[in-house]
Amino acid sequence: MFGFLTFGTTLALTDLAVKKEIEARPDEEFPKTVKESGGLIRLYKNHNPGFSFGFMKEYPKLVELIPVCMLSAVAGAWAYVIGKKGRVLEKTALTLVLAGGASNLYDRLKRGYVVDYFSIQWKKLKKVVFNLGDIFIFAGSALFAAVQLVEEIRGIFPKEKIFLKEEE
Repeated sequence: MFGFLTFGTTLALTDLAVKKEIEARPDEEFPKTVKESGGLIRLYKNHNPGFSFGFMKEYPKLVELIPVCMLSAVAGAWAYVIGKKGRVLEKTALTLVLAGGASNLYDRLKRGYVVDYFSIQWKKLKKVVFNLGDIFIFAGSALFAAVQLVEEIRGIFPKEKIFLKEEE
């Protein structure tokens, strides 16, 4: 349990530290290409008062309340799963979602907006500016969905029916 808690806390604090560093820099420094990335990563200093792409920014109380509710639900699922033996992938997935969600929720409640600070300069991703918290939420959600999908498939097609020849 403490390993997952430490992991999630470290991820959230890392994202918050990067956001703090971005916020401390003058606006004139942005956008800025990260040379070490071969031009693949570009830094920004964006303030997003809404959800993705500013969706619902005209409803600031809802933009605060909905993530509080969602994060509470994820925290409840995490608390349930963390007490179970095994289930490492689910624990990892929920920890990732919690870390990213906590970082972004902190921004919303403290600053009134989420700091988005980088973009991957590849195809349509060039138009999307996000933060590490967003990556954690996406990765955790994808991992959780994949685990659930595999479990569902296993329920429909148990191993013995797929891999073992049925006796006649």
